[in-house]
Amino acid sequence: MLDPVPSHLTSALSPFTAPIMSLRYTGDTPDVSISAGKLLLADGAETLEIILSGKTASEVAGEVTKSSLGYRAHVLFDAADMGAIGLTTDPDDLTTDGAQLLRADGHVFKNLEETRLRLLRPYNEDRHMPWHVRVDRGTTTRLQHGGTWLFSVPEYDSQPWSLLYGKPYMDQRSVRATRIGRKAISVPRTPIYWRHNNLVLHVRGIEQPASVILDVDERNGIIFLNANYDEDEVILVDHTYEERSLIYQGVDLNPTEFHNPGVLDRYVVFYMLPWAGPDGRIRSDTVRHSESSTLLGALMSIPRTEEPFLVLGAAQVRQVGSISDVEVTDTRTWGGGVKKDILDAAARRMEDVRSTTDHGHYDGTPYPGNAAIVVELPDELRQTLEMDEIQRLVRKHVAYGSYVILEFRQ
Repeated sequence: MLDPVPSHLTSALSPFTAPIMSLRYTGDTPDVSISAGKLLLADGAETLEIILSGKTASEVAGEVTKSSLGYRAHVLFDAADMGAIGLTTDPDDLTTDGAQLLRADGHVFKNLEETRLRLLRPYNEDRHMPWHVRVDRGTTTRLQHGGTWLFSVPEYDSQPWSLLYGKPYMDQRSVRATRIGRKAISVPRTPIYWRHNNLVLHVRGIEQPASVILDVDERNGIIFLNANYDEDEVILVDHTYEERSLIYQGVDLNPTEFHNPGVLDRYVVFYMLPWAGPDGRIRSDTVRHSESSTLLGALMSIPRTEEPFLVLGAAQVRQVGSISDVEVTDTRTWGGGVKKDILDAAARRMEDVRSTTDHGHYDGTPYPGNAAIVVELPDELRQTLEMDEIQRLVRKHVAYGSYVILEFRQ
């Protein structure tokens, strides 16, 4: 994150305005300005106002990209508070490819937080994927028993790196993208390592031509499309990204049925053992975890030896709602049923008329109607069969008239 440099230091620095973001417009003439703490974007007929205060550069870029005005934002440095750094822009201040720059009105500094030992959240992926916490890289020492113990993350180096690019890049296959309107999508693992031929989209099992990718915001994982897809269309992405942390595989925090339901409502403490000690011995993996029904119990479950340990953090996955929190409101209105004076005569000809809204029996006579079911299928099925064929085979085995919802699992 970028923050303003303290005023008592700026006198020693030469004048400079740091570029924070670039804005590219797909129309003829962009109209970008800063006024009263807002970023104003116009396309002639419509103006978008984005409040800057309290928002990071990534959050502002997300609002720009989601709009329908034809602007694409690329974050160059992720400022912590866009309203605090003082932004300026000039229509003549452009990148080499014609994007207009937003600059911080003054000096900024960047905290190198990537190098400290800390626990990071799992990637924001769907419920079908494992939830593995991550550990940021770094090194620290601790004095104990008259010796110096070194803490580090050596197992970072032995992760499954990309066969083509090697460390620090990892390959992702068939990742379900998040839709951002009709002409942009995003992936959870960033930054994307884009080399124009190593990012592939799949729709309904068909590989899309490279020309559908208009541009890529590598830092924020946003892929701009040169084609219109329906917003409910599932797009799968093959891509490579830079992995800066250890993905700890020791425990899956996903409490769903096919992952680790036993972790629900339990505390998981993550800690580290020394990489090297005063006796010269080293270990190849240092990150560990312990579990218990209480936080204190998980902490006390950490084995005690002559070696020190370093607690990184704790996690708990718990249910935040119950069935009693669901409120059902019946929005149906009376009317439209068969008139009471002819109900018996009509029922002799068609018994179902007694099941209309006006004449139904509360918690008694069932209403006739269709069913809706969810069918879960393996995602790789779409690689071998067309969607129409899958739907035909599924409908062959369900009751006639049922509404079928297909869910594909990775």
